[in-house]
Amino acid sequence: MRLEGKISVITGAGSGIGRATSLLFAREGARVVCVDKDEQKGRETSDMINQEKWDSIFIQADVSRSEEVQRMAKECNQSVKQIDILFNNAGYAARQGFEETTEQAWSQMVGVNLTGTFLCSKYLLPLIKVSQAGSIINHASIDALLGNPWLAAYSAAKGGIVPLTHVMACELAQYNIRVNCLCPGGIFDNQNPIFVKKLNII
Repeated sequence: MRLEGKISVITGAGSGIGRATSLLFAREGARVVCVDKDEQKGRETSDMINQEKWDSIFIQADVSRSEEVQRMAKECNQSVKQIDILFNNAGYAARQGFEETTEQAWSQMVGVNLTGTFLCSKYLLPLIKVSQAGSIINHASIDALLGNPWLAAYSAAKGGIVPLTHVMACELAQYNIRVNCLCPGGIFDNQNPIFVKKLNII
């Protein structure tokens, strides 16, 4: 098992890529901390892992809200001694073109996709440093590279993750922490498995 003995935190673990990754990591031997805004779905993922006799806990948090992320980080600190892998997967998209994008939708998509990545990385960093060989994976999108005419705010928010990843990788290398960014294309969740149409890795 490639992740035996590792401790991972996965945001947006309640569905889609987050759930699939949580199950995969657990089956590879990692202890998985499932984080999601939706308590029911997040607990479902954690329960699925535990029912397979692997190890998981659930922590509810809205990654766009600093106080909730800080609480989540404190709960992690009470449950685990270190974090080996952080997967900043939580995301939100609303199909709106540039003219139709409301300020509320803009704030929400930037908050979940970009600010959430920043907050989780910032407040979980002390536990990742303890690992001395940590890994942070940021989930962007092909829209971060090319833009999508019908997803203006989402494209901008995901676009911000790319340079943020480069900056984090440069600054956190001193702690032996690797930071990478995934930029997938179309993802189709047909219950099980997840079909990946295209995947670019920066």
